[in-house]
Amino acid sequence: MNITFYNVTDSPNKLEKDITHVIGSARALAPTGQINVLNPVVTVAWDNVNGDSIINANYAYIDTFQRYYWINCGIDTAKRIIVSGKVDYLMTYAADIKKCPATIVRAELTKPTYVPDNKYPIHPNKFIFEGVDFNTAPDFYSGTEHYVVITR
Repeated sequence: MNITFYNVTDSPNKLEKDITHVIGSARALAPTGQINVLNPVVTVAWDNVNGDSIINANYAYIDTFQRYYWINCGIDTAKRIIVSGKVDYLMTYAADIKKCPATIVRAELTKPTYVPDNKYPIHPNKFIFEGVDFNTAPDFYSGTEHYVVITR
């Protein structure tokens, strides 16, 4: 299991992170038990060449899982680096997300809501949010799948 370590300054909600700042790479030691693919904890041998750099990394790619992770690193008593990660779904699945047809709408809400209100009327044949007429959105009523993503 090879791990590439990065220092990423992008926001977690950015789809594609800037991963040009590679800190180093290492091979994980053999696991002693099962590894959670979504929240892995792996051990890496300390390497005098890049051990100091890796300990300061905040992002990683694990090739075995083919996923990107936000990580925290620590050192155990045997001077091994313990890497704890949480999968970054946006970066991991960025290519697939970009393939999905969608209309993106900005919702100026102070709190999340899943119930339409009078600002966003829903009619059987016409949806208008913030001046976007979905009747004219490309392929919206063509019978193909189309998603509406509302951000805030």
